[in-house]
Amino acid sequence: MKQKEGIKVCVMVLYPFDTVPGQRFRIEQWEPFLIEKGIAVDYFSFADKRLIELLPQKREYSSKDISSINGSWAALTRSCKFVTV
Repeated sequence: MKQKEGIKVCVMVLYPFDTVPGQRFRIEQWEPFLIEKGIAVDYFSFADKRLIELLPQKREYSSKDISSINGSWAALTRSCKFVTV
């Protein structure tokens, strides 16, 4: 007998998990309650660690652009396994 899969939620956010206070306040604070109800939460960040390191630096425009594109592409391709995004 095939086991029933639980609900999975795709959360597309700008920054990686647990890095930005506003994101934690608005979205991440709900994760424990969702897990308690049997809902799995997967985070997909558009900004990778490299972009987070580059953002405070002056200039570095092309590096920021490339890192932003790479992070966005990675988030979109990883989230494709979800039926509804």
